[in-house]
Amino acid sequence: MSNGVTIAGSGSTAAHTEDPLYQQGVGNANQPGQVVLQWVAPVFTVAQVDPNPVAMAQGVTTQMAFTVSADTTVPAGRTVTLAFPPGVALAPGGAVRYICPAGGTNDLLPITVSPDGSVSVTAPEITSSTTCFYSVDVRASTPGLLQGSITVDSTTGTTSYSIT
Repeated sequence: MSNGVTIAGSGSTAAHTEDPLYQQGVGNANQPGQVVLQWVAPVFTVAQVDPNPVAMAQGVTTQMAFTVSADTTVPAGRTVTLAFPPGVALAPGGAVRYICPAGGTNDLLPITVSPDGSVSVTAPEITSSTTCFYSVDVRASTPGLLQGSITVDSTTGTTSYSIT
Protein backbone atom coordinates (compact mmCIF):
# COMPACT_ATOMS: atom_id res chain seq x y z
CA MET A 1 0.00 0.00 0.00
CA SER A 2 1.33 3.45 -0.86
CA ASN A 3 -0.40 6.68 0.21
CA GLY A 4 -3.59 4.72 0.92
CA VAL A 5 -3.52 3.12 -2.54
CA THR A 6 -2.92 -0.59 -3.07
CA ILE A 7 -0.19 -1.16 -5.63
CA ALA A 8 -0.53 -4.47 -7.43
CA GLY A 9 2.71 -6.35 -7.98
CA SER A 10 4.05 -8.63 -10.63
CA GLY A 11 6.97 -10.87 -9.72
CA SER A 12 9.24 -8.95 -7.35
CA THR A 13 8.48 -5.51 -8.82
CA ALA A 14 5.58 -3.42 -7.60
CA ALA A 15 3.36 -1.89 -10.29
CA HIS A 16 0.29 0.32 -10.40
CA THR A 17 -2.81 0.35 -12.51
CA GLU A 18 -0.86 -0.93 -15.53
CA ASP A 19 -0.30 -4.28 -13.79
CA PRO A 20 -2.39 -7.08 -15.40
CA LEU A 21 -3.49 -8.22 -11.91
CA TYR A 22 -4.76 -4.78 -10.87
CA GLN A 23 -8.50 -4.51 -10.27
CA GLN A 24 -10.00 -1.03 -10.34
CA GLY A 25 -10.85 0.30 -6.88
CA VAL A 26 -9.59 -2.69 -4.88
CA GLY A 27 -7.73 -1.36 -1.86
CA ASN A 28 -8.19 2.31 -2.82
CA ALA A 29 -10.02 4.84 -0.63
CA ASN A 30 -10.72 2.44 2.23
CA GLN A 31 -12.07 -0.31 -0.07
CA PRO A 32 -11.34 -3.98 0.74
CA GLY A 33 -7.84 -5.08 -0.23
CA GLN A 34 -6.60 -7.97 -2.29
CA VAL A 35 -3.68 -10.33 -1.79
CA VAL A 36 -2.26 -12.24 -4.74
CA LEU A 37 0.03 -15.19 -4.00
CA GLN A 38 2.19 -16.83 -6.60
CA TRP A 39 4.46 -19.83 -6.23
CA VAL A 40 6.08 -22.51 -8.29
CA ALA A 41 5.47 -26.11 -7.27
CA PRO A 42 8.49 -28.40 -7.46
CA VAL A 43 8.64 -30.90 -10.29
CA PHE A 44 9.56 -34.33 -8.95
CA THR A 45 11.19 -37.26 -10.73
CA VAL A 46 11.05 -40.78 -9.31
CA ALA A 47 12.94 -43.68 -10.87
CA GLN A 48 13.93 -47.23 -10.07
CA VAL A 49 17.71 -47.72 -10.02
CA ASP A 50 19.25 -50.52 -12.11
CA PRO A 51 18.76 -53.37 -12.26
CA ASN A 52 15.36 -52.62 -13.68
CA PRO A 53 13.51 -54.91 -13.37
CA VAL A 54 15.01 -56.07 -10.12
CA ALA A 55 15.69 -59.83 -10.30
CA MET A 56 14.15 -61.73 -7.40
CA ALA A 57 13.71 -65.34 -6.31
CA GLN A 58 10.52 -66.33 -4.50
CA GLY A 59 10.89 -66.19 -0.72
CA VAL A 60 14.30 -64.45 -0.82
CA THR A 61 14.72 -60.90 0.54
CA THR A 62 16.07 -58.58 -2.16
CA GLN A 63 16.92 -54.87 -2.12
CA MET A 64 15.17 -52.64 -4.65
CA ALA A 65 16.64 -49.15 -5.07
CA PHE A 66 15.08 -45.94 -6.36
CA THR A 67 15.76 -42.21 -6.52
CA VAL A 68 13.58 -39.17 -5.84
CA SER A 69 14.74 -35.81 -7.19
CA ALA A 70 13.24 -32.37 -7.87
CA ASP A 71 13.98 -29.38 -10.05
CA THR A 72 14.47 -27.28 -6.91
CA THR A 73 15.48 -28.09 -3.34
CA VAL A 74 12.50 -29.30 -1.31
CA PRO A 75 12.76 -29.36 2.50
CA ALA A 76 12.45 -32.66 4.36
CA GLY A 77 8.94 -33.86 5.06
CA ARG A 78 7.39 -35.07 1.79
CA THR A 79 5.81 -38.51 1.85
CA VAL A 80 7.19 -41.13 -0.54
CA THR A 81 4.91 -44.14 -1.04
CA LEU A 82 5.80 -47.51 -2.57
CA ALA A 83 2.88 -49.56 -3.84
CA PHE A 84 3.74 -53.20 -4.45
CA PRO A 85 2.04 -55.50 -6.95
CA PRO A 86 0.20 -58.57 -5.61
CA GLY A 87 2.81 -61.16 -4.62
CA VAL A 88 5.48 -58.56 -3.67
CA ALA A 89 5.71 -56.96 -0.23
CA LEU A 90 8.03 -55.42 2.29
CA ALA A 91 10.13 -58.32 3.54
CA PRO A 92 9.42 -59.53 7.10
CA GLY A 93 11.53 -57.27 9.32
CA GLY A 94 12.35 -55.30 6.16
CA ALA A 95 13.55 -51.73 6.14
CA VAL A 96 13.80 -48.65 3.96
CA ARG A 97 17.15 -46.86 3.97
CA TYR A 98 18.28 -43.51 2.58
CA ILE A 99 21.82 -43.86 1.25
CA CYS A 100 24.30 -41.21 0.04
CA PRO A 101 27.57 -43.02 -0.69
CA ALA A 102 29.71 -39.86 -1.09
CA GLY A 103 28.76 -38.53 2.34
CA GLY A 104 28.64 -41.89 4.11
CA THR A 105 24.90 -41.55 4.83
CA ASN A 106 23.01 -44.79 5.42
CA ASP A 107 19.91 -43.84 7.41
CA LEU A 108 17.19 -46.26 8.46
CA LEU A 109 13.88 -44.48 7.84
CA PRO A 110 10.74 -44.98 9.92
CA ILE A 111 8.09 -46.68 7.79
CA THR A 112 4.31 -46.80 7.74
CA VAL A 113 2.71 -49.90 6.23
CA SER A 114 -0.85 -49.41 5.01
CA PRO A 115 -3.51 -52.13 5.09
CA ASP A 116 -3.03 -52.59 1.32
CA GLY A 117 0.68 -53.35 1.91
CA SER A 118 2.01 -50.07 0.52
CA VAL A 119 4.92 -48.55 2.42
CA SER A 120 5.38 -44.83 3.13
CA VAL A 121 8.43 -42.94 4.41
CA THR A 122 9.10 -39.29 5.11
CA ALA A 123 11.75 -38.05 2.71
CA PRO A 124 14.78 -36.10 3.84
CA GLU A 125 15.59 -32.97 1.82
CA ILE A 126 14.99 -33.61 -1.90
CA THR A 127 17.39 -32.04 -4.40
CA SER A 128 18.14 -32.30 -8.11
CA SER A 129 20.86 -34.87 -7.39
CA THR A 130 20.30 -38.58 -7.97
CA THR A 131 23.53 -39.67 -6.26
CA CYS A 132 21.55 -40.45 -3.10
CA PHE A 133 18.95 -43.20 -3.24
CA TYR A 134 16.48 -45.25 -1.23
CA SER A 135 16.83 -48.99 -0.70
CA VAL A 136 13.87 -51.14 0.36
CA ASP A 137 13.89 -54.80 1.43
CA VAL A 138 11.28 -56.70 -0.58
CA ARG A 139 10.21 -60.31 -0.84
CA ALA A 140 8.11 -62.01 -3.53
CA SER A 141 5.79 -64.99 -3.41
CA THR A 142 4.52 -64.98 -7.00
CA PRO A 143 6.64 -65.61 -10.11
CA GLY A 144 6.41 -63.36 -13.13
CA LEU A 145 7.20 -59.88 -14.38
CA LEU A 146 5.27 -57.56 -12.07
CA GLN A 147 4.96 -53.78 -11.71
CA GLY A 148 4.42 -51.49 -8.74
CA SER A 149 4.91 -47.78 -8.21
CA ILE A 150 6.69 -45.03 -6.30
CA THR A 151 4.78 -41.80 -5.62
CA VAL A 152 5.74 -38.40 -4.21
CA ASP A 153 3.04 -35.71 -4.33
CA SER A 154 1.30 -36.23 -7.69
CA THR A 155 4.34 -37.78 -9.43
CA THR A 156 4.32 -41.56 -9.87
CA GLY A 157 7.00 -43.79 -11.36
CA THR A 158 6.88 -47.50 -12.16
CA THR A 159 8.83 -50.22 -10.38
CA SER A 160 9.46 -53.57 -12.06
CA TYR A 161 10.17 -56.97 -10.53
CA SER A 162 11.28 -60.12 -12.37
CA ILE A 163 10.51 -63.03 -10.06
CA THR A 164 11.59 -66.63 -10.57
